[in-house]
Amino acid sequence: MAIKRRVVEPPTGTTVQPQEQGAPPPPRRSEWVREDLARQYYYLLCLAIDVFVPLQILQWVPGPAGFTVVFVFLAIAILAEFYVYRWLWPREEE
Repeated sequence: MAIKRRVVEPPTGTTVQPQEQGAPPPPRRSEWVREDLARQYYYLLCLAIDVFVPLQILQWVPGPAGFTVVFVFLAIAILAEFYVYRWLWPREEE
């Protein structure tokens, strides 16, 4: 059962054709703002983790062993942040 669409006549006398069935409507501005805000919070969270956690590790583990633990933590954290970012916002396929 097909849904019938009405053609609306604007005041100028020209007809307006309805959108194609397969084309999704463009996203509203509020959706863009929310998505951009979420990405900015993600960047801020990652920056805080990458800066403040190594400082705490250096306080907890004194000496040269602390620097080794910091480098290992940063390597794992940066890799995990990258994969989580790609999982949340996958690349758009063209």
